[in-house]
Amino acid sequence: RFARPQQQQKHRAAMSESKSNFTVAVGEEHVQWLRKKAQEFGLPDEGKAIRCCINFAAQVGSSPPGEVAAAKENVETLVVAVASGQEAWLRGGSGDVPSAIRAVIGSCMSQDANNVFGVVRCKTNTTETGGRTSEEARPLCGAGMDASAKLQAAQNQGHSECACGS
Repeated sequence: RFARPQQQQKHRAAMSESKSNFTVAVGEEHVQWLRKKAQEFGLPDEGKAIRCCINFAAQVGSSPPGEVAAAKENVETLVVAVASGQEAWLRGGSGDVPSAIRAVIGSCMSQDANNVFGVVRCKTNTTETGGRTSEEARPLCGAGMDASAKLQAAQNQGHSECACGS
């Protein structure tokens, strides 16, 4: 009985050890968009929103990330933690990791936010070459399944008050 919390702590520690931190200068407009989407979709912060963008771009997109130079004015510096598979995919682009992160954010801003943030995608399915094929895809972990269930419940709640019939 008491081994389970220790196992969870070890699992959390292993998860945090597998992430690398990158300092990224992000335009204020992009930071505000990330914070707004984090709030709208119940994400803890803009860092999680960025990781959702990375997983979306890698798993749904068909090419490595591009690069976007840092703006010289109206920027905010963020420290972004990314998992090893996310980092490997970001490094597969034409620029460095911060440049690739800026490109991914810009790309996701032109996408339907429900597709980017409204689907739970596991970081273990982001690899150096993008997303795993459906045959290779790993199932969501417990936390991912919980997040997916909460998201589905919230989406269903929202539809119960409208006339769309969904």
